[in-house]
Amino acid sequence: MSKINVLDSSVYNLIAAGEVVERPASVIKELVENSIDAKSTIVSIEIYGGGIKKMVVSDNGTGIEKDELKKAFLPHATSKISSKEDLNSIFTLGFRGEALASVCAVSHISIISKPSVQAEAYKITATAGQISEPEVASANNGTIVTVEDLFYNVPARAKFLKKEKSEEGEITSLVAKLILANPNVAFRYLSEGKLIYESSGHGEKDALFAIYGKTALNETLNVNYDKLVKIHGFLGKPSLNKPNRTYQTIIINGRFINSFQISSAVANALDGFLMKRQYPFFVYYIDIPTDLVDVNVHPNKLEVRFSNGEMVYGAVYNATLDAINTLDSIASVTPFKENVAPANLITEEKASEISSMSFGFGNTDDIVEEEQLSNVDEIQKARESYLESVFYMNENSQRGVADGFGLGSNLLEKLANAEKEEKFNKVSSEQTSIEVPKTIINVGKVFKTYLILEDNNNMFLIDQHAAHERLLYEKFKAQAENDELVIQPLLAPYIVTVNSQEKPLIESQLDKLNSIGFNISEFGDNTYKIDEVPAIVSGIDFNEFFGKFLEETRINPSFKNSDLVKDELMQLACKSAIKGGYDLSESEIEKLYSMLGKEKVALFCPHGRPIVVRISKNEMDKWFKRIV
Repeated sequence: MSKINVLDSSVYNLIAAGEVVERPASVIKELVENSIDAKSTIVSIEIYGGGIKKMVVSDNGTGIEKDELKKAFLPHATSKISSKEDLNSIFTLGFRGEALASVCAVSHISIISKPSVQAEAYKITATAGQISEPEVASANNGTIVTVEDLFYNVPARAKFLKKEKSEEGEITSLVAKLILANPNVAFRYLSEGKLIYESSGHGEKDALFAIYGKTALNETLNVNYDKLVKIHGFLGKPSLNKPNRTYQTIIINGRFINSFQISSAVANALDGFLMKRQYPFFVYYIDIPTDLVDVNVHPNKLEVRFSNGEMVYGAVYNATLDAINTLDSIASVTPFKENVAPANLITEEKASEISSMSFGFGNTDDIVEEEQLSNVDEIQKARESYLESVFYMNENSQRGVADGFGLGSNLLEKLANAEKEEKFNKVSSEQTSIEVPKTIINVGKVFKTYLILEDNNNMFLIDQHAAHERLLYEKFKAQAENDELVIQPLLAPYIVTVNSQEKPLIESQLDKLNSIGFNISEFGDNTYKIDEVPAIVSGIDFNEFFGKFLEETRINPSFKNSDLVKDELMQLACKSAIKGGYDLSESEIEKLYSMLGKEKVALFCPHGRPIVVRISKNEMDKWFKRIV
């Protein structure tokens, strides 16, 4: 029989460190969070060798007093909480007392710290848990933590680290989220002595600009939702959709986290705006009462648990829907530039210089030389001037909308109000007879696919298939919501077998399934029989359908009836819509315009493709060199 051994501290510290310190990025996260908790307004991060060789995090925070320095390295030593009651309302980023002790166990680490109340700075070093005595050092108010040779004493862990460039990439991604999560803190991040990110700490828009550049400022919508769960931030327009979820930042009570539930809520709210395998861009700041969220789930503090996940899902869904409903969703060939106050603008060269200071969407592999920032004040003034000009454009180019849905309202209102009479009023004079165009003119069509409208100084191209597809989709969706879908009996019943975890999910949705045409009843233990289904789903793979249904129910128990058959409604609309290449008659075109105007639908097809593209007269003049 094997004996029970009581592990030595040198062993169990290494095991414990493995949960907190997974890679260099996790060290940076813990150290920066300590700096934020210390009320720092300036944080500097330097890494060498992807952080494996060396990491330095310095700040101007409250610092650690001399007598407390050794204590900071002890396991479960923290200044953030003092009793179990504090776990119910955690307002700090760190609170477990594991960070420094874990880092100390697997690296060479030193701390130089000077609180403002202390005349001198003191330094302390530690290696594999062995801590030195404090000694006098030279430093300003704040703390400097240096970590070297990560995992030098744990070869088994070190061999699983990625290449230095890959580890650097992990840190860069992490720092981006730290900057976004702490917009009032000025960050400076360097790798191998080269500047990668720099933020001024002047707020959320500046943080967004520092990470993603001017593209994000021009192509995002403001999000504002003020209920029990408060949400604000930035939501990318459909033109900013990305091929993966790495452009999604979720910040809850100042802590950035990962949450598939919240990501799904945003994606589902944008249903009909996203093409397949495309994901929304967003930065959401979510404030929720601390007693409704548990951050003490995992040592890495990247996961949280909600006491009412359905409420949080609904808040995020509605916040996203409110934001996207403010979008005039007509795609333009060039960015809107009219009505911008010239006094607020800076030169294109200066804008380019400022933009190059941080990673934009197309330049994520660039590194800016530190020497470029010789005149920081001048650059900062230019940056602020540029930001002002961009914000001015954003605020003034998004006109209010009058219709209930709010998408592309300017064009749709004109289509709805277009008079069915002559397209031109003729005005005569002694010398000539001229034609004065009405507000909107039906110019014609091209390639038997795109309809052309003219309105003042803009030309609009409308995809006839996409427009009709959206109209049909809205019609079919309304039928599903009103329980009006055609029901079709099955030749042989379909049997659904679920496990003990899935049964409560399907039980909770039986009424909803029956209401839209699924005649479903219990057929034994964990088994259900289906005799009738909505006609639009009669030919689908039921195993796949119910697998997806159960997953959706787990994420969002309060979804709508139409969500159950969303994909089928989209396919039906696509198959039923007029096709590109079909030569519409004048009366058919007029009818399509009339339907678009009356319905005021989203100007994207259900699969996320744009229905309308706008080309300005100004841009066309540039094409023909009328404007240089």
